[in-house]
Amino acid sequence: MPLGFAIRKIELEYKRPARIDDGLLVMTAYDRYKGARLWVSQEIWRGDELLTTAYSEAACIDMNGRPRRPTAKMIEKLSPYFLPA
Repeated sequence: MPLGFAIRKIELEYKRPARIDDGLLVMTAYDRYKGARLWVSQEIWRGDELLTTAYSEAACIDMNGRPRRPTAKMIEKLSPYFLPA
């Protein structure tokens, strides 16, 4: 069964601007999941300068838009990116 994610809530804080030609590093960590929800943290860096932080809550959904728990295989693939409990 195909699944996707829909952003339910997001919080962004822009600390400094980026420019068109900047090389940026986006760091993503999966904080936790429960039921059909997944919490994610992101940071955007330019060198040693933090530009943006983001915290989001996503809902795992089926192709009809109904919430579904992520499959065991999906969690297994994401597990290296989860923060330690």
